[in-house]
Amino acid sequence: GQAVGHILFSRLFVQNGGKSFAAVALAPLAVEPSFHGSGIGGALIREAHIRLKDAGETLAVVLGDPAYYGRFGYSHARAEKFDSEYQGEALQALAWGDAPEAGRLVYASAFTALAA
Repeated sequence: GQAVGHILFSRLFVQNGGKSFAAVALAPLAVEPSFHGSGIGGALIREAHIRLKDAGETLAVVLGDPAYYGRFGYSHARAEKFDSEYQGEALQALAWGDAPEAGRLVYASAFTALAA
């Protein structure tokens, strides 16, 4: 009966060749510290992926620990062609179906201050 974890995906866009493609960014994922290691974070990610695919999403990106998010299919190799102020090994992507492979990642305005 108590909330011990939370996951959120926010809308972002990939701009490429004058076109804009909808995608999502995983941020944040949080689990109550006393429940770390219990599988709650992984369960949240797996369930979210099912719901995202069912909703027709084709691309998710995350900025985080490659060792952790790699377990759920995210990889920097899939994200390395994206232009982003967050570009680096921690920028990872996961695609389902027909998702863009390159372009500029345009995050929601709330993320703008984080890159400064």
